[in-house]
Amino acid sequence: MAARTPQAQDKYILRLPLGMRDRLKSEAQNNSRSLNAEMVQRLTESLELNVEHEDLWRELHKRDARIKQLEAESNATEKLLRETLDEYKAIVSKQDAVLQAVCYRVLQFKDSVPPDAFSLAENLINRMDHPGGGDWLAEDPEVALARYHAAIRKVVFSPADRTESVPNPRTEKALERAKQRRQAERAASKKDSAA
Repeated sequence: MAARTPQAQDKYILRLPLGMRDRLKSEAQNNSRSLNAEMVQRLTESLELNVEHEDLWRELHKRDARIKQLEAESNATEKLLRETLDEYKAIVSKQDAVLQAVCYRVLQFKDSVPPDAFSLAENLINRMDHPGGGDWLAEDPEVALARYHAAIRKVVFSPADRTESVPNPRTEKALERAKQRRQAERAASKKDSAA
């Protein structure tokens, strides 16, 4: 009798619930396999399915993280655009106020400026102050001077200049670390002087 050589396979004794062996044997016959081959095939498929599920979950987590990153970038971009638009509005407002002040100054010297400069200043003021038109101009140069000074005050004391700057988080952290370092140095120098 020839000696049997051990196969390069693991052996495992498996206890199955009642009726499962018969179901597996029936499935094995339907698939033209042995009972052992059917069990190995089903275990292999289930392990591969787990790997595929894990890969799918990893990919979903990556995509979810990317979506969150894009949303954050979108919010930051939108905020930057709003801030830039506000800055442009403030600049335009200042330019309008300066133009208005120049026009009032021209109107103040009605008799000494060329007539076309006076009419240009008058038309600009009418458009800026009263878009629908209307006679607002006083013949008195003192009124024009008062309006000139009011327009200059708008430029010099514009709300855009008075806005408080938003603190930079890095600067705040650096200042806090420097403060803590100074406190630690003071505490150390007090201990040294006390000793």
